[in-house]
Amino acid sequence: MSRRNPLNDRYVMEKDKQGVSRKSVSNARPKTRAGESTTGTEDAKKKAERKKMSRAERKAADEEEMKTLGPRAREKKLRSEYNRWDVWRRRCVIISFILMFLALAYPFTVYEQTEQTQIISLVLWALPFIAIGAGIYISYAKQRPIGRVLGIKYGREAREEERSDVRAKREKQRRDYNLQEQKVHARVEEKEKRQQEREERRKANKAAEDARKEQFKAAGQAKNKK
Repeated sequence: MSRRNPLNDRYVMEKDKQGVSRKSVSNARPKTRAGESTTGTEDAKKKAERKKMSRAERKAADEEEMKTLGPRAREKKLRSEYNRWDVWRRRCVIISFILMFLALAYPFTVYEQTEQTQIISLVLWALPFIAIGAGIYISYAKQRPIGRVLGIKYGREAREEERSDVRAKREKQRRDYNLQEQKVHARVEEKEKRQQEREERRKANKAAEDARKEQFKAAGQAKNKK
């Protein structure tokens, strides 16, 4: 059976209310307090102020904001920005494929070649390369600097790291193989050593048995002579 919390306002009776009939539980409930109203005016003001700033000022403001953040918050923000540019790069690649398909399909929809259709065809062929160029720009100018801060390696550094990983893996496999070979040789040597020890004990026991037989034989011959 549940118990009432003595600290709840609805069950607390003040001293000056003693002798007064108790109110119902619904009327004795504590009054609800309205929370602080939150609006998006501050965010809108910040966005408006940021739009008025120049590119250099926005960059300086971003650097100052990054300095005030902790390591984990800074990494989280950089990771979010990196993922956002990665999404735009993928969009550029997809758009370039779509535009290239349209450029290939456009001549089949034209019945006669005119100057206007030729211009449209050239524009359709230029747009995919523009999208590819935008994707390359995003990859090299926007995404890679953030990736290097996050510890991601590209190009020659990535190839060198991959080669070093392959070399380390091969070296580890070689060490493991040599260690396994050493264990096998050690087991074989231990087995041969035990066999040799058993053979030596067998020979020693046989020699002791032969010596006892010779001793008994000599004792018997001496007894017969007497």
